[in-house]
Amino acid sequence: PPEPEWLWTWGYHHLFHGELTRADLDAVSRTRPIVVWHRSFHEVRLNTAALEALGLLGDDTRAALASTPQADVEAGRFYENGLAAVAPRLFPRLLAPRRYFGALAEARDVLHAGGITTVGDGAFGSLDLSRETLALRLSAWNRADTPFRTVLLADARALAARSSHEAVVELVRGFAARDTGRLRFRDDAVKLFADGAFFSQLMQLGPPGYLDGHEGEWLMEPAALRAAVRAYWRAGLQIHVHANGDAGVDAALDALEAAQRETPRDDHRFALHHFGYARPDQVERIARLGAVVSANPFYVWALADLYAREGLGPERAAELVRLGSLERAGVSVSLHSDFTMAPAQPLRLAQVAVTRRTAEGRVAGADEALSLEGAMRAITIGGARLLRMEDEIGSIAPGKRADFTVLAEDPYEVDPERLADIPIWGTVFEGVAHPLVAGDGDEHSAKCSAAPLGAAGYE
Repeated sequence: PPEPEWLWTWGYHHLFHGELTRADLDAVSRTRPIVVWHRSFHEVRLNTAALEALGLLGDDTRAALASTPQADVEAGRFYENGLAAVAPRLFPRLLAPRRYFGALAEARDVLHAGGITTVGDGAFGSLDLSRETLALRLSAWNRADTPFRTVLLADARALAARSSHEAVVELVRGFAARDTGRLRFRDDAVKLFADGAFFSQLMQLGPPGYLDGHEGEWLMEPAALRAAVRAYWRAGLQIHVHANGDAGVDAALDALEAAQRETPRDDHRFALHHFGYARPDQVERIARLGAVVSANPFYVWALADLYAREGLGPERAAELVRLGSLERAGVSVSLHSDFTMAPAQPLRLAQVAVTRRTAEGRVAGADEALSLEGAMRAITIGGARLLRMEDEIGSIAPGKRADFTVLAEDPYEVDPERLADIPIWGTVFEGVAHPLVAGDGDEHSAKCSAAPLGAAGYE
């Protein structure tokens, strides 16, 4: 008989919804495979039917996964590197052509609605480089009428696990040959990963750690991260590192400092991504070492209230995403959505960064707010600098590409609490108008103003 249709769901969070076990999912169905994707996207929980369909209950597979503590076959829970271990079995089902191409077509419209003209993808090649390249070329994202470009950074952690850092350097240096009209493959940058997901409370924290005693996870142990940074640094590549907790930030900065001491480089733009929780001394160190930060301010809105009660406590929860400190220290900052960790809406990200307003309506750590000017720069020229594209995009200037987001109100004139509510008329991408509303000669359009938004992206 044909296999039952799989049931996929995303958004579950143990701190919001309580624990969810394999037995709970089996109670829903023992015949239909069920996949519950954690809100962090770094974890799945499977029922028995899904485990069987993926071939994860065999003795050989269990033995192979025994060395991966983040893969718990009995519980049906696979997280961080455990998810990576089963991804080759799981993702082909998730990314079946009908589902995959339909999802990218919908995401194309979501990104356009957010006024985005450049997308950054910091996990390219994490599954299968050749298949990912072909799939993107065949997708809606590569159509001539798509109103944004996608800039792809190689997931060096995943690629090196299947080869070596030296092989990844050679591979990346040939990336530009893959470029198309809408897809740009960076041949001068790679992405690495330090600690676990912020939404999972699996980021690595320094003392006092988590208040309930649980521990974070490493995606790359500090020694492995240091070796990887050294290899790509010596090759002259820009290095981006996913770093969520203060111990994760320490690991990334330690690797940067060691590489810089051994092989000094100017304008390296070593980039810390996400930047969920960091200490004040780390901000000074980031500035001194010349690093840049691509932050997700939405953590403040979504998690500051919850983490004040669970895991971190009020003091650290009020200091999530220290953007104000970075701005005062002169660090180059950009904002990203890590969609779907946050809405693909740069103005919403800017609003949270400026107001520090949480989901429960309070202000968390007002001293860590970005200025309005800083926030607007962080979703325009800051994002361009992160991608080393400031000579092409990120501001309106002669000689740059004509990429604009057309707004119905001036962000500098509205209440910062209303930034996300500013209507977006549409975008201009490389000189071609892509309206979201009809009537580009009406009164509404005449009152619109242009800004080069586009710093939100995938990670």
